[in-house]
Amino acid sequence: MKINLKELPQGRKVISVVLEREEIGIKEHERDFELIGDVKTKIVLIKSRTTVNVEIEIDYVLRLQCSRCLELFEKRYHEKEFFVFREGEEKLQKEKSLSEDDIYTYFYATEEVDLSPLIRDMIILSVPMKPLCHSDCKGLCPVCGANWNEGSCEHKGKLKPVTKLSRLLEFKDKLPG
Repeated sequence: MKINLKELPQGRKVISVVLEREEIGIKEHERDFELIGDVKTKIVLIKSRTTVNVEIEIDYVLRLQCSRCLELFEKRYHEKEFFVFREGEEKLQKEKSLSEDDIYTYFYATEEVDLSPLIRDMIILSVPMKPLCHSDCKGLCPVCGANWNEGSCEHKGKLKPVTKLSRLLEFKDKLPG
């Protein structure tokens, strides 16, 4: 989604648009998630001279795989980020401590800026490292693979908890002498 910042009038402008997966640059089965449907996008642009403040608000649904029970589930997300676009080029320094403002500030030298990569990054960064279908997911039996959310199996309650130390103690018992 390209915005022409040079022709953008001074002041505030709101754009509401529905974006398809292909427009954002997300493939059908992207990594560990699948984007379901379109992305509802609201973009607020506030131009003051050559600086443009951009607020991007997106709503979308992802299909994820639970890291405990391996079941597929869908989750609705609502993300909101703020960015600043400044005309010109960034002055690079040999060493510089980055502030939060530096992370969300972009410089533009052309008339148009493409916001699709920012929207794509917002979606990818919202994916949890270990997605859970629900917070109290019981997972799978490590012996027979039964889904403990759907019922019990003969191994539930009979398994000893495994810790790193217990594995080391087993190894120590196997050593000679």
